[in-house]
Amino acid sequence: NGTGDVTFSSTINGARTLGIVAGLGSVDLQNDVGTAVGAGNALTQLTVSGVDINLHDVKTTGIQTYTASGTITTNSAYVSAGSDITFAGDTVLNDATTVDTTNGGAVGAGANVAFNGTLNSLATEYNTLGITAGTAGDVTFGGVVGGAGATQTLGAITITSADNVTAGAVTAASLVQVDGSGTTTLNGAVNTNA
Repeated sequence: NGTGDVTFSSTINGARTLGIVAGLGSVDLQNDVGTAVGAGNALTQLTVSGVDINLHDVKTTGIQTYTASGTITTNSAYVSAGSDITFAGDTVLNDATTVDTTNGGAVGAGANVAFNGTLNSLATEYNTLGITAGTAGDVTFGGVVGGAGATQTLGAITITSADNVTAGAVTAASLVQVDGSGTTTLNGAVNTNA
């Protein structure tokens, strides 16, 4: 594994697979990935690993997997066309964030959305989270949500669609599931008085 940081300062587009392995370094995607208007601009898939990962808007036809031993920082929107989107590490919402595995409804079945570590907002911003996982996609919160302190609780969490939903302790302004075709399991306290 390398120790150097990886930084992309410009947009990245094209129907190709991109894998970034930074080892003990960090990854900073400073601009949008796969979001340019027009056919063939969405990436086929994106996998990123490193200590810290900073992301902006990402659109792929296939999977998105972000694996960090430190912190994953999100900014805005993450879209796939029926493939899993996984945040494998502690995640901080740096802005209002949406995750959509249905490509805006074009792939109704969707796919899984997972936050495997803790999930918090940037301090004092109380950023919102919207998830659309379709009729077949599960939503999993593997760690405590909004538990890093009073200033890092989430704003509104809205799950527009999903199959199964699993969460532990959640602290947010609200937690709303609009539609679900499976089972919703809450394994911890849900505090919406944040």
